[in-house]
Amino acid sequence: MMLKSLTGVMSWPTAAKGEDTSKNYKTVDDDNTGGVTASAGLMDGVKNATANINDESTADGTEDRFLKLLVAQMRNQDPMNPMENAEVTSQLAQISTVRGIESMNKSMAAFTASAAQNTALASVSMIGKKVLAPGEKFEFDGSQKGDTRLGFELNAKASTARVDISNERGEIVYSHTLENLEAGAHSLAWDGKDANGRPVAAGMMRMSVTALDDRVAVESKTLVPVTVTGVAQTSTGAMLELDHAKPVSPAEARLII
Repeated sequence: MMLKSLTGVMSWPTAAKGEDTSKNYKTVDDDNTGGVTASAGLMDGVKNATANINDESTADGTEDRFLKLLVAQMRNQDPMNPMENAEVTSQLAQISTVRGIESMNKSMAAFTASAAQNTALASVSMIGKKVLAPGEKFEFDGSQKGDTRLGFELNAKASTARVDISNERGEIVYSHTLENLEAGAHSLAWDGKDANGRPVAAGMMRMSVTALDDRVAVESKTLVPVTVTGVAQTSTGAMLELDHAKPVSPAEARLII
């Protein structure tokens, strides 16, 4: 159908014997403008379509350039060898695919930004609260009113896991051994007393875990009680700012105390 409409608007000048007219054909629409040679017309179309190529990186800009090039190509095609309908259809399908991909990318970017914003807003409610987060040091206030919650994670099962708590001088003030543990997170409560049942003085404490499975070391991670002091929005999402520990994502805060 497109082939008929194209060939119907083309005219070919009659040439004298031996005359080369390969560069002189023109369209009927060009009669009022003096005619445009095929090579010049195509180059003009390319020039106009690509004039702002660096400024038009969106799907709209790409589609505009494509249509300008296509129109220039159709207006200046060789009437003896016109474009095939299938070729035009294929090119139109490709530009539609590009537009669809960009639209999907914009939707996904908007969804990701919205999800990150919601996470950040939800994290604000955690400011001032204590959480169990990866770390070694925590502040003990010396209070005997309640237990101090601690935790650790094992990368594999362990036959034994010894938990040590030492004070600022490096002295172990509390030690406890757990047995037959599965891989994953585990918690315990410390009453703030040493092995002899005496209250431990307030100060910075350090927690360590030594896990073994049939005398083979098992990798572990300690979880200590820290206070959320703020929320920071980073390129990777919301991060909880903690006292005495590195910032962590909300997903890494194991337990709100």
